Amino acid sequence: MPSLLGMSLLLERLICTLSNALQMVNIRLFKTSDTDDVIRVARKAWFHTYKDIFSKEKIEELLSIFYDPIHLVEGNTLKHSFWVAETDGKIIGYVTIGLENGEMKLFRIYLDPDYIGMGIGSKLLQTAETFMRQHGITKYYLEVHPKNTLGLSFYKRKGFVQSSRQPTDCSSECELVLEKTLD
Repeated sequence: MPSLLGMSLLLERLICTLSNALQMVNIRLFKTSDTDDVIRVARKAWFHTYKDIFSKEKIEELLSIFYDPIHLVEGNTLKHSFWVAETDGKIIGYVTIGLENGEMKLFRIYLDPDYIGMGIGSKLLQTAETFMRQHGITKYYLEVHPKNTLGLSFYKRKGFVQSSRQPTDCSSECELVLEKTLD
């Protein structure tokens, strides 16, 4: 068993590595040329997130609907604000926000599962929230599957609170609606 000093040094190295990884991540606006990379991240993230919630066939069906290249480019660049996270020229995550029925909504935030726990999701969310604050938005919401424990724990740590439940076409279960008020 490692000594307390050994554990302390190991933890210090891990924190340094995570800090360096986060500093090497660039958040920038989505470009049409990012489409294939975003779809790659989406596939990896969806199978990681939803493997115990939906069948493989259902995940494939939903991916084909939500990540059709034409829909992805037209819908996100014309109607939403869309940022990607990249490191060493590789896209590893993304976030999209936009208005729906007159309210600001976080539509998607996903990370390549290999990069979870490094603060990159927080950096993506912070970018979207900064944009919202700059545009006078003080409150926004998102919808999340009740069995998406990875997403739910992230959102709760970031200050979201459940406001309601609503039916969805994706599942027989109602999605949770979470809200956050910006400072």
